[in-house]
Amino acid sequence: MVDPVTQWWQLLETSSRAQGALVAQTLRQVNAPIIEALERQRALQAQLAETAEQVAALAAQAKQLTETFQAALDPYLKYLDWLSDSGSPGVSSG
Repeated sequence: MVDPVTQWWQLLETSSRAQGALVAQTLRQVNAPIIEALERQRALQAQLAETAEQVAALAAQAKQLTETFQAALDPYLKYLDWLSDSGSPGVSSG
């Protein structure tokens, strides 16, 4: 014969497990939208980080192009300055 105290303890333990499982399931359902939103936020953050890297690469390319264009333009600008300071070659001022 099973001791009544043991039976009561087993019943209490079984009830507690069932109640714990129900609470866990309910909390998972309540928290599901929050977890989904966090997952979307993590994905967005990863996309933004990738986009930021691409923008940084484009900025570096733009800087390099600007420097290249400036280097190509400098001799022309110096020639224009020389023309304005000394007049056109072969033309006498007077």
